Amino acid sequence: MRIEVAKPVTFVTKKVKRIVETVKEQINDQLTQGGSTETNHLTQADINNLVLKEIHIIKGHRFGFGTLPDPGQVPPSASFMSNLNHEEQLRIANKKIAIADEKIC
Repeated sequence: MRIEVAKPVTFVTKKVKRIVETVKEQINDQLTQGGSTETNHLTQADINNLVLKEIHIIKGHRFGFGTLPDPGQVPPSASFMSNLNHEEQLRIANKKIAIADEKIC
């Protein structure tokens, strides 16, 4: 089984084109290794893993992901809040609400 693109694709940069072509080759290689048509499929998770392996982390981020955290990583702001217990989070939230109410009045 071979992946074909219906329309010509225009890539923003040569780096993007190289990544897409490499991942397509890896997908085709894996599909042709199966042999049986019943096992010739990759899940979306399999394809995502191939893409993530091809796009390296540079300065804490993957190319093309912007400031999104790497899949499986917790963003720094979320890890700070997870360290606080729920009662403390509730106390902080109530304090912020009270301050906002004072500003409105």
